[in-house]
Amino acid sequence: MSNPLHRSASSRAANEPIGFYSVCSAHPLVIEAAEQYAAVRAGAIPPLPKELIVHRIREVIRMYANACRGKQASRANNLLSASH
Repeated sequence: MSNPLHRSASSRAANEPIGFYSVCSAHPLVIEAAEQYAAVRAGAIPPLPKELIVHRIREVIRMYANACRGKQASRANNLLSASH
């Protein structure tokens, strides 16, 4: 991935408009919205309501699955520790 500042300088030299967006918040919902916005701008997600909803649902399921894997690993470690 190229550096956004280098792209900006190249675009400015070519007289092409380019912009940056900025988010000033540490709230998780704001950060998630900014990440989704960046994905739309990058073309990774179509800017359609259904696609945005499906993308968010997939993100939540991925977080849940990762949390479950962590609990299973921790349960297995506890069982191994208890058996010794």
